Amino acid sequence: MQKFSDEAWAATAEIRARIDKLPLLVELADGTLDPQRFVEYIVQDDFYLRGYARALAMLGTRAPSLEDAAFWVKSSGGAVAAEVGMHAALFADSRLSALPHSSAASPTTRAYANMLQTAVAYEPYAVGVAAVLPCFWVYADVGERLAATAAGITDHPFGHWAAAYGDPAFQESTRQAIAIM
Repeated sequence: MQKFSDEAWAATAEIRARIDKLPLLVELADGTLDPQRFVEYIVQDDFYLRGYARALAMLGTRAPSLEDAAFWVKSSGGAVAAEVGMHAALFADSRLSALPHSSAASPTTRAYANMLQTAVAYEPYAVGVAAVLPCFWVYADVGERLAATAAGITDHPFGHWAAAYGDPAFQESTRQAIAIM
């Protein structure tokens, strides 16, 4: 199993390199991201997470073992709920709360969440795991670097958000999702 995960990770190196260079992430890391762009990202992430939580819960119903089922259901309820709570705390920040934001998921957000739900509901279990794994793995990888960069900046406007993805508990959940794959 580990060999497959290693091969999958290596096969995505070019994609991950492009992700690391995205202006949104570069500016998030150094604290220069326009607060309006951050708000829109968080709003769309909130819509996405609600669909992702449903996908994880569905995956739990299809898991071949009680241990895997427990992991996916726990991830659906606990980890996603924590992130939604973090979003609420961010919107309580006076620097962000007054900024305008969408009241509906964008077509891209909706399509991605729907694709995940379709994959876990109708494809073989392994395909469902492969569909949800990038959210764990890429966020853990990028988040670890974002957290390290943000920690070195005094009064980083998005530091709390960046730190969450470097959290050891999130990193451990990611390792568990990879092991399941």
